[in-house]
Amino acid sequence: MENYDAIIAKFLAHLKEISQGMYSAAGSLEDLFDKEYHFRDVEIDGIIHEFYLRNPISYYLGADIWGLLYDKLERDEFFDMLKNPSGIYERLVGLLGM
Repeated sequence: MENYDAIIAKFLAHLKEISQGMYSAAGSLEDLFDKEYHFRDVEIDGIIHEFYLRNPISYYLGADIWGLLYDKLERDEFFDMLKNPSGIYERLVGLLGM
């Protein structure tokens, strides 16, 4: 994806904001998710596709994130992380070199 870097940077920024308590107000985290990761329209070759393929953008982002972790980690380390997901943000930052 040509906009991969921007998507990952925005996602990591949102994770950091969430971990810092910036979305503690009732409903604010849900609003963030809906706006940025669920019902977002997709632009392809300059054309807006509303609710593209009827799948939320979070479906693709989640697959990319777990795929990145799976590709970068040893198999056992990946499945250990699934069993105990604390520290995923720090691992993503480290794996992406950010």
